[in-house]
Amino acid sequence: PGGARPVHRWRVSRRTAELRHPIPRQPASDPPGTSAPGRAFRDCEACPEMVVVPAGTFRMGCPSGRDDCQDAARPVHDVEVASFALGQYEVTRSEFAAFVAATGHVAQGCRVYAWQRRSFARDRWEWETRDSASWQESGLRPRDNAPVVCVNWEDASAYVRWLSEETGEEYRLPSEAEWEYAARAGTTSRYYWGDEGGEHCAHANGADRTAERTFERQEFPWSFSGCTDGADATALVASFAPNAFGLYDMGGNVWEWVADCWHDNYAGAPRDGSAWTNDGDCGRRVSRGGAWFNSVAYLRSDRRAWDDAGSRDVQSGFRVARTLD
Repeated sequence: PGGARPVHRWRVSRRTAELRHPIPRQPASDPPGTSAPGRAFRDCEACPEMVVVPAGTFRMGCPSGRDDCQDAARPVHDVEVASFALGQYEVTRSEFAAFVAATGHVAQGCRVYAWQRRSFARDRWEWETRDSASWQESGLRPRDNAPVVCVNWEDASAYVRWLSEETGEEYRLPSEAEWEYAARAGTTSRYYWGDEGGEHCAHANGADRTAERTFERQEFPWSFSGCTDGADATALVASFAPNAFGLYDMGGNVWEWVADCWHDNYAGAPRDGSAWTNDGDCGRRVSRGGAWFNSVAYLRSDRRAWDDAGSRDVQSGFRVARTLD
């Protein structure tokens, strides 16, 4: 199967999840010269909170012998990853707002859900690209600690460049290999909480009973989980349990842009953890993790997807990486 992210039609409710895992706020501080794995820090008051990810080697992709793998997630291969820092949470609306206020960056036009009235068919909600829609006016409830949406790969890249200029540190989007390594957090299972997708509601925001109540009369192409995660759209960051590296929402909530160009499979992929930006389609960029409306299969640690680098919609966000000295 291809790696394109699915586009579907449904109504968006404003019901939201309560914050079950309060965000530990810290004063801005400089990280030590040698960063201990698991240490959380921020480089500035407006900077995202970061977690030091330890160096290691892992098996990237969907293991052979499983019959539920994407072709795009093969061949499985060993990758060595140097220690780096990764955002503890997806970049929030308030963090992105600070960037926009400082730079005047414009991120306008977004694929949103709109009510379509039809003369010869029933009215329904559908995808619609609107020039007036943006990360500020996405149709989802505006909450400072929700992940920013309606940002494309270019917006995310502009944000990390700004962080680098502000701090003097090397901020960037994570490579796809770094992202999967951090998501797995030492696991080899389908999901970072285990092999059973039905347990996702304690760990990730995906299509669940809450969403089913909202979308039961809409066209939805897959089944909902039998559990309840409390959110039928984006949830506040840190609403679910973190993985073993202390990272939140590495499955579900929003798709996360990474640095890599799209390649149809892993043949010839780098094995040093770097971003794969040659010999691919760089007009399409990789995104990872699945989103709030996706069935649990899209929340797998090895699940790959792509979108056009200039595409914005209400399912797309990102988190940042930082190179360590």
